[in-house]
Amino acid sequence: MKSRKIIFSIFFALLLALGGIIAKPFLFKGKPGGASAQASGGGKSKSGENETVFSIITAKAQTGSIYSYLILPGNVETVSSVEVFSDTEGILARVHAELGQYVRANQLLAEIDPSKPGTKYAMSPVRAKVAGTITAFNFNQGSKITPQVPIASIGNLDALRVVTAVPEAYSAHIKRGMAAEMEFEAWPNASIPMKIDFVSPVVDAVSRSLTIKFNVPDGYEFMKPGMYADIKLTTQKKDAVVKIPLDSLVRRMNEIFVYVVEDDTAVKRPVKPGIIQDIQVEIAEGLSTGETIVYQGQNLLEDGSKVRIIKNEEFNGE
Repeated sequence: MKSRKIIFSIFFALLLALGGIIAKPFLFKGKPGGASAQASGGGKSKSGENETVFSIITAKAQTGSIYSYLILPGNVETVSSVEVFSDTEGILARVHAELGQYVRANQLLAEIDPSKPGTKYAMSPVRAKVAGTITAFNFNQGSKITPQVPIASIGNLDALRVVTAVPEAYSAHIKRGMAAEMEFEAWPNASIPMKIDFVSPVVDAVSRSLTIKFNVPDGYEFMKPGMYADIKLTTQKKDAVVKIPLDSLVRRMNEIFVYVVEDDTAVKRPVKPGIIQDIQVEIAEGLSTGETIVYQGQNLLEDGSKVRIIKNEEFNGE
């Protein structure tokens, strides 16, 4: 029995020794890329990194004039116009004149039938109060007429004007004598200069607009009452201001700025814009004439970005 215990102990010791020999490589093997790999590794230093250079198109800040304007719809009408009313209520039974016809003073224009069901009355005549051309005829035969609404308007075609309304927000800038350019479909290749002759002293409470009128100068016989006009009205003009292309402005969050190019570097410069005219903008503060600014390619830039000028755009402010 004792010899068996000795043999079992020897066998168990041999098993432990054999297990240690097999397990040793696994117990002491390091992880791949362990401490020795980290010590010898490492990327490029920050100073050795390649720096991004952005290609840009530039322009120079210019000095010149700039103005703001409004585009307004206008209508041609006669300077003097008389509205014609009926003296009685009834049906427009007969019409004796038409739109565009020249009529004499006291000429018969229409007849109103004031009859009611079960009664018969004589026709009530409507006559021209003055001589002139019928510029509006507001009803057709058979229409119901009341004394409160004009049947027609009579005007003098020798004196015309263009009438429009300016939004209330711009009313403070409007003054008699201000210049405007008119364009008409009947005269597509011409821009006719006019000046404000009348400014209403009150703002219309319904439309929130200010009525203004332009007298048509002599020599434009093609112009007729009822024509539509596109009006370009200059509201402000400044001379000798610093101006740049409008697309050069960068707006981010609550900031407005441009990038000024200094020694191949884009430098962020806050600016205060003023009047905007088409593709150009006045710079009231923050920029001087002759400074080079980024015109295209500024959207990816940051303050201090390196840049390469591929083209300098000739900006003349037009």
